[in-house]
Formats: sequence, C-alpha cells, structure tokens
Amino acid sequence: MVFQLGQQATGINPIMTYGSLIFKDITGAGIYASLLLSGVNCLSTLPGLFMLDKFGRRQMALIGAVGMVIGHLFAAILFTAICDGNVDNAGCPQIGGWFICIGTAFFVFSYAVSWGAVPWIYCSEIFPLNVRATAVSLSTAANWVGGALMTEVVKLFPYLNIDGVFYMFAGLALCCGLFVYFFCPETKGMLLEDIEELFHKPINAKSPGYIESKSPVDVA
Repeated sequence: MVFQLGQQATGINPIMTYGSLIFKDITGAGIYASLLLSGVNCLSTLPGLFMLDKFGRRQMALIGAVGMVIGHLFAAILFTAICDGNVDNAGCPQIGGWFICIGTAFFVFSYAVSWGAVPWIYCSEIFPLNVRATAVSLSTAANWVGGALMTEVVKLFPYLNIDGVFYMFAGLALCCGLFVYFFCPETKGMLLEDIEELFHKPINAKSPGYIESKSPVDVA
C-alpha cells in the first residue's frame, strides 16, 4: 500500500492534470507544455516495461526516484532563480520557463520508465496466494485514495508558490526512494512461491547490503 501511495506522492497526477495551468504563465504556451509532458509520458512507458525485466523492479524504482528528485529540484531551483512572480503571474522569462518545463519533462520520463509500472507489478508479486486478491485490491484502493488527495495539491499554490510545490514533490519522491532502498527486496526472476520467503527474513536482510536470493532461472 505504501508503494501505491508513493506512486501518487511523486506528483505525477497534479502535474499531468494541471500542467497546462501551471505552465501557462511560466512558458506562455500552456497547451504546448502540456502536450510535451503527455508525449514524454506516452513514449517513455513502453521502453520502461522492458527495462523492468532487464534491470529489476527494485533497481528501476531507485533509479526512477533519483531521476524524479532531480527533475523536481531542477524545476524548483530554476523557478526560484529566474522567476519573480507568483501563481497568478509567474514572472518568468519565456526561455527560462521552457527550461523549467524541460526539468518537469525529465521528471515525467523518470516516472514513466519506473514508478509508472513498478508499483502495480511489485504489488501483484509480493503477496501470498491466500491473500493476494484482497491485498492487491487494498493496494489499488490506496492508489486511488492517494490520487484523490494529490488533486487537492493545487490549493497549496497560494501558500507555497509553484517552486514550493516542486520542492515538496522532490521531498516526497526522495521518501519514496528511501522506502524502496530499505524495505523492498528485488523480485525479478523469482518464483511467486519464493518471494514470500524474502519477507520472512530479518529486516536487515532487506537493507542495501543484503545478499539477493537466486531463483532457479538465475541459477540455471
């Protein structure tokens, strides 16, 4: 459930939903900025599915979290440096505004190749058979609850300004990465029956230094 909540906490839904409004004043062309973000999201999703099987769920989630933090921080720092306005009038030079949009596009790319799919795949693999249907349903519900909560983030703009919201998203993405780093073992190539054993080990077995269990596929 935390994984699914984390997917929403990255800020993907507010950015995709309100992208045209957020970047209307920043770039002067909100609709084109929104199309750019949507295009990056669409084009990055398919290769992300292949990368999950090649590099693993855990590694891609960590890489994606780092990329999302970088994208959010780039946009936030640049907005702070070159924009002198607020939500109603960003006061950004147009070229600088597009660089902010590029930073956000990098966030969308990092999300699409990793956190766009990893929570759904991971949550369908880690639960025991006797509770899998119920557990996956609850994790899906958590995702929807998180999505509903994140749509309210637009109400924070008057208090945090646009750069403050980006900083907030960067902090949440960092928390998501730390959660994966300490609590989520790799499941790539493992039999579903063997994955349960990973979570029966002491907590330190899931820490960054744990020795990964090998599946019959890996051993062969």
